[in-house]
Amino acid sequence: MKLFTKSIISKISILLLLILVGVFISYWLGNKTETKNVRKKQINQVLEDFIAHKNSLWVEGDIEGVYKKNKLNCPNYLSNDMAVHSSFFECNPLFYLCLSKKVEKFNGYDFKFNKYEIGDLGSFIAYYSLQDIDFSLKFKDVCRSVYLEKKLYNAGPVKDQNYLWDNYAENVYIDKQYINNLDKALSLKGKLENLKDPHLPLLNLAEKEMKKICYDLGGQLLESRYFDAAINYPTKIVNKIINKYPYPWTKRR
Repeated sequence: MKLFTKSIISKISILLLLILVGVFISYWLGNKTETKNVRKKQINQVLEDFIAHKNSLWVEGDIEGVYKKNKLNCPNYLSNDMAVHSSFFECNPLFYLCLSKKVEKFNGYDFKFNKYEIGDLGSFIAYYSLQDIDFSLKFKDVCRSVYLEKKLYNAGPVKDQNYLWDNYAENVYIDKQYINNLDKALSLKGKLENLKDPHLPLLNLAEKEMKKICYDLGGQLLESRYFDAAINYPTKIVNKIINKYPYPWTKRR
């Protein structure tokens, strides 16, 4: 009778022990899964914040004026003697590379900058690693052009009022600046290190070269009527007559 009782107690003890072990394993696995999910959310959030930060840097450029303050030290990309407007640094891969580090600390995480390459239509692609995650950021030049308002325009000599045309059926974007040495390097998908005078316009290109660079960057060579439309000071159209002024962007005579 005593042996039977001991046997029952032993079995109950083993059963309770197994239940406790099962509860512990279940709790441990649950905590491990929860920790993994929390880490995944944290990584996803820091990735989103990093992408937003880099996108702002790309689009805004040198909003703090560090170039004029001579606080940039990246001679492989930007020299300190360029006479440029701050807009030159907007959507500029040279400025982006100038501020990039091999390992960048962001929100407590180490982002490793691996390499860059030039993609189609002059896009800039930066490759990064975060722990065991490899990813790339592709930037397009959304800063270079200005939208031409849809309306009726006049082209030709100042005294000619007969050549009227409109752009109601098309969306026209015109570059703000002349094509420069940086644009040529982007069209060739070459290396961006040690470019000579990247800010200076290309003024001695043959027409064939002009068309190719424009095509490589996703555009086409500017026609004179679009140029006339962009530089003429906006005026009201009365009886299909458009007043044209002798100087661009002003009513001065």
